[in-house]
Amino acid sequence: MENEKEIEKIDAYLLGLLSEEEHLLFEDQMDKDPDLRNAVDLQSKIISAMKQYEERRNFFNILDEIETETVTTPIDQESSMSGPGTVRSLNVQKWIGLAAGLAVLIISIMFIIPKSEEHQLASKYFSPSADLLTPQLASFGAVEGLPDSALNLLREAMVAFGQGEMNRARVDLENFRNTANQNEYIDYLVQFYLGQIYLQNGEYSDAYETLIALYKIPDLPIHSEVTWYLGLSAFGLEKSNEASEILRALRDNPEYAKRVNEILRETR
Repeated sequence: MENEKEIEKIDAYLLGLLSEEEHLLFEDQMDKDPDLRNAVDLQSKIISAMKQYEERRNFFNILDEIETETVTTPIDQESSMSGPGTVRSLNVQKWIGLAAGLAVLIISIMFIIPKSEEHQLASKYFSPSADLLTPQLASFGAVEGLPDSALNLLREAMVAFGQGEMNRARVDLENFRNTANQNEYIDYLVQFYLGQIYLQNGEYSDAYETLIALYKIPDLPIHSEVTWYLGLSAFGLEKSNEASEILRALRDNPEYAKRVNEILRETR
């Protein structure tokens, strides 16, 4: 009975049925109990295997339906006679066979060739951050001394970013970095938004390289934000272990804890 209750709790954890408080308590138990973590890993594999079995069973059921439709498709009555009717009926059979083959190919790609779940996580959980740049720079007076042309690039870039015009924002931000900017913090913030743009565009290597440089800077005011997007970039590069390790640092951050727990649960 005790084992059954434990399995029920593990299933509830893996299926996302626990409350946020229960979820955190259960993860704390796993950290302290290696046997429990092993049991969770084993149950996760069992659930994954069951899902794969169900997908494969559905796949072969579809193949049976295609085969049945191909065999039983009525042929033109003239097919029993020699002449043009026979040629036409053979062409019908040929196209039916080609269509069936194409259907099999498409279904095979959908069900048999595994998609990169990590790659999907990067795009699934990405959403651009709010404009942290303009208000913070203004409040700290960090834009003082910059030429108007540089300031205009910065403002236009953040307007474009907020409107989802990432390519235009990218051009303006990259041009801004080429100006005579002497303020490191401005440059850090510009890199932060460029990293997001690379991430949204699926340029995971560029996003990772841009954000990892910021991640290594001590006491960076936007370190939590950088950590989140760096973790997503690592998932995009299919560095699952590194991505999970990066994001675990945010589990105690109220702003990111829920999203981090959700994404880590999907990778188990």
